[in-house]
Amino acid sequence: MFGFLLIVTIVISLLIGIGFHYWKIDRHIKRAITALLILLFSVIIAFRPAYVPDTLGYNEIFDKIVVGKNYGFNIFGEYLTVEYGFLYLMMFFKAIFNNVHVFYFILTYISCLIFAYAVSQLYRRFMKADINLPMLLGVFFSYYGIYYSGIAIRQGLALSLCLLAFYFFISKKYFRSILFLFVAILVHRLSVLSIVWMLFYILFRHKNFSIKFMIAVNILCLIYYVINLIIGFGGGIYVVADRVLWLVGLHDAFGGWLEDYVNIPVHLSMTNLFVCLQGFLLIYISRNSRELKFFCELYLIGEIISVLFANMYAASRLYDLFTIYSVFIISYILSICTAPIRRSVVNPPYNVIAKSRNVPLLMMGVLLICNIILVLNILGI
Repeated sequence: MFGFLLIVTIVISLLIGIGFHYWKIDRHIKRAITALLILLFSVIIAFRPAYVPDTLGYNEIFDKIVVGKNYGFNIFGEYLTVEYGFLYLMMFFKAIFNNVHVFYFILTYISCLIFAYAVSQLYRRFMKADINLPMLLGVFFSYYGIYYSGIAIRQGLALSLCLLAFYFFISKKYFRSILFLFVAILVHRLSVLSIVWMLFYILFRHKNFSIKFMIAVNILCLIYYVINLIIGFGGGIYVVADRVLWLVGLHDAFGGWLEDYVNIPVHLSMTNLFVCLQGFLLIYISRNSRELKFFCELYLIGEIISVLFANMYAASRLYDLFTIYSVFIISYILSICTAPIRRSVVNPPYNVIAKSRNVPLLMMGVLLICNIILVLNILGI
């Protein structure tokens, strides 16, 4: 148990350490080291211990799948508790390798590569800067420590595909965007919510929300979560959401989750509280950059979702799609704190750099908390 956690911690520490010296290391060397660490991390996850959540469940699904069998198809349906697209993906790898560990390895490696590519393109699009890949991946692996235990299996791949679809959308390559979004939905049906990213981009890309407004939203989320913890608002939300699902014809796919929402009692979640408290930090460090504020606004949308559906089974899969943007903000700030102030290297708003020189220790504290929560989740505490 502790050996697994120790190895994961070492890999994350090495990535972040390389990230802090990113601008001083030869380009070819840092690419080679980063690729090696991704490979190592994928191997570690491939042999994830059975106590890591969902591992036993996916192992059982992999064993039950009969290669060549026609299980039918429904874009928003599921079989053996997974989407049909993911089911057939597992069947494909089982037909070739017939080894669940190889499946985990390839899935993790592909997820990391797609994520790295998608985010690097979004960085260039929004921040007009090259990405500090080791730092990004170090924070990304820690992100899964915040919101779940170990790297998510379906959600990890689906989330990466959604980010790629979002990049193609803002690049006006709509066919590619629809294609990758469709594939993401086949892997995890909640990926359909990433459409909210695109709607938000269309409606509010040039809207400059005030910091006071963002802080007020964060405070209201925190208050709502605490009140819901005490008296509960599940019934009212259930009635409205249930009606909407019937109207759009998706009640069969998502109705069961809503029933869980009112039947499962609200509990004090370290994750939800951390999401709310981290929101104040992200607002503060992104306040001088419109681009970072846009990512922070997407994070706040996820925060709203997290408190509204705090007691719904697997609710983290809802707000993962939004709170992933905390990875963007934290890794970017950590990168520019150590970058030489030269436009040829990085081109962020210079007032952000000036204000961020004392932030690294605070950011590292956030990452430390993330990974402590990872350990507590794995240990079931």
